[in-house]
Amino acid sequence: MRCIFLTYFFCLIHIDVIFSQTNIPVGNWRVHLPFNTLKQLAIAGNTIYCTSGISTFSYNNGEVNILSKINGLSDVDISQIEYSPLHSTLIIGYRSGVIQLMSNTDSYTSNAIQRSNIVGSKAINHILTEGDVAYLSGDYGVVVFDLKRREVKESYLNLSSGGATNKVFASAINKNKDSIFLATEKGLLTARLSGSVNLMDFNNWYTYSTNDSLSTSDLACISYLGNTMICGVNGKGLYYKLGNKWKKMPVPVSVTSKINSLYNTNDKLLACIDSFVYEINSITQFTVKLSRPEITTPSSAKYDDYGNIWVADGWHGLVKKSADGNIQSIYPNGPLSRRAFNLHYFNNNILVAPGGYNISYGRQFNRDGYFVFENNQIWRHYETRVGNRIIGDITYATFNAANGELYLSSHGDGLLKVTADKQLYVFDFTNSPLSKAAAQASTYIGGTAVDDAGNLWITNWNTATGVPSLHVYGKDGEWKNSYVLSSNQNSEARSLLDVVIDSYGNKWLLAQNTGLSGGMIIFNEKENRERRLGTELGNGNLPSYQVRCIAKDLDGAIWIGTNKGVAVCRNPNEIFDPSTDLTKPLYDGFPLLFESEVYCIETDGANRKWMGTNDGLWLFNSDASEAIHHFTTENSPLLSNSILDVKVHPLTGEVFIATDLGIVSYRGDATSAPKQLTQAEVFPNPVKPGFSGLVAIHKLAHNANVKITDMYGNLVYETNANGGMATWNLKNYNGERAKPGVYLIFTSNEEGGSFLGSKLVILD
Repeated sequence: MRCIFLTYFFCLIHIDVIFSQTNIPVGNWRVHLPFNTLKQLAIAGNTIYCTSGISTFSYNNGEVNILSKINGLSDVDISQIEYSPLHSTLIIGYRSGVIQLMSNTDSYTSNAIQRSNIVGSKAINHILTEGDVAYLSGDYGVVVFDLKRREVKESYLNLSSGGATNKVFASAINKNKDSIFLATEKGLLTARLSGSVNLMDFNNWYTYSTNDSLSTSDLACISYLGNTMICGVNGKGLYYKLGNKWKKMPVPVSVTSKINSLYNTNDKLLACIDSFVYEINSITQFTVKLSRPEITTPSSAKYDDYGNIWVADGWHGLVKKSADGNIQSIYPNGPLSRRAFNLHYFNNNILVAPGGYNISYGRQFNRDGYFVFENNQIWRHYETRVGNRIIGDITYATFNAANGELYLSSHGDGLLKVTADKQLYVFDFTNSPLSKAAAQASTYIGGTAVDDAGNLWITNWNTATGVPSLHVYGKDGEWKNSYVLSSNQNSEARSLLDVVIDSYGNKWLLAQNTGLSGGMIIFNEKENRERRLGTELGNGNLPSYQVRCIAKDLDGAIWIGTNKGVAVCRNPNEIFDPSTDLTKPLYDGFPLLFESEVYCIETDGANRKWMGTNDGLWLFNSDASEAIHHFTTENSPLLSNSILDVKVHPLTGEVFIATDLGIVSYRGDATSAPKQLTQAEVFPNPVKPGFSGLVAIHKLAHNANVKITDMYGNLVYETNANGGMATWNLKNYNGERAKPGVYLIFTSNEEGGSFLGSKLVILD
């Protein structure tokens, strides 16, 4: 079967404003996140702040600014944002309980809630500003934060009978400022705002019950319209307060309707319900302001001072409906979702496979297709639809330079082939030698790898006893061979997850890694040899049977990551010798990363090793005896310390890092040396005043010597390249910053051949 190869950004309505990313200097970071899946927004004059939780940006008159830990955020996962006009301060509440106050002059972070003895979630569910204080609702109750003194003023905790915990979803103060209302998991609470009333005492709060014609469960939000309080109840609708009773409003809802927000600005009440944004004009009248297809899942909607409606939507990003009715969808360019299981480089592109499997290797039923960061500039999303069928759970990718075809592994739907002319084909047990899973009508593909002849090797996961688990697909489009491994009676040989081909044609096969099964199987079809590696000396010396990853470095050595550290085979040509064991590199006197889960290993242009673990990202030198970097969420903009995969862009040195919360990248200082040398490239060039980073000089010969002189031939700086890139911190040998002017860059290869590299201009 085949169909047209489809690509699209996102299906946007009316005027679409999408902002792409640009290159970054060495040592800098950037985020690669979906910015169209928004949940919250705050309006600060002409600036709109919006967030999905993980991805955040601001918009002001056509300018977009991505916000992250790179440029000022204190934490990663935002749960709520709000703006205090009185203090000209953006209030950011994180799921960790951290509170950040950002103004035009400074940023202040409070860890008071995070460090408190509150048991359970410390996430901020809602923020209400009133004068000098912000009411912070959470699963613990309400914390009153003094914005002027920047400290916790008081707390209303355990707001339930007997002092039990009561989750607070939202708060509101009535128009007269004499009462406060809390939407909680146990009903709507209210109390008088008076210096004589102790709100820390639950007995001073009144809980509305069914006797008051209001549900005590499924409450979502609370606000007001004029002098009337309005309460939102999921699955039931909107209710208004009449005396001491509550009555239902005519806004249409169903039993599955979710009331996402109620917000009052300038005496106009906006409600986000299902796929609608309503303006509540009175207790009996409402107007639909936005609906499908302009929005899909609105979570928050607010008016600005000019009569424009701004919506945080779960698909279209930041949606603006101008007072004249014009509609825009605004967000920075990024991948379709933050899911990233595996990364692959091909043709100046970084591909993201967003699929995966659970701890029991069960399907995730991910239908996101795959994403590609093309030419280091823009993310595009590609569907995986073949006819009426969507190929889901894409886990690995391999590009075959011999025929220009891309192959995508699916954990359940077979092997997807994308031809050079953008046609899609799928292979499974119904139309190819690929086998179905034991006792299932599904085809699970593990990894793929291309050999020197341009043949694709494919691992087949969870096959039955005696059924092939390794297949070969030729570059000519013909199926070649299928192999039943000699250890096929064991489950590990029938459940292969990944494959790497070494310099001698040996296939290193990663097997299912549960319990004492799994490990590594090495296979050579030409010599009909097979070996399974174990953990014992003389039997492989693996750190553990639970192998997580395999990688080949520039010297041809095979590196293996496990749940108990790293092992390496430096002589894979001897791996079938029973006396040949793996070695465990030593770092700081101990086996390398022996206390860590090592999920991925990647080699950069200088043959250094990037290793992703459950404790952040490491960079080691070529033999892993020296640590160069250890990035964690504490010392870097990493989104999470759980690193799923790492891929180095060989031309730019940018290191793409897939975490369980999304993708970030770091511009490294090593690239692969080009096969054909041309004039060296310098970035940034010219160097503008105030630049304090590293200047990158790349497209050099491997490990080239680099000399930098002034226009008179005086040597200013000398260094050697990491692979195909050298860097300069703009200082001379005396540690002084180079003066403005023109500088010449000369390079020579390891054999001593000299080349004029380029010119560099430093501006005054």
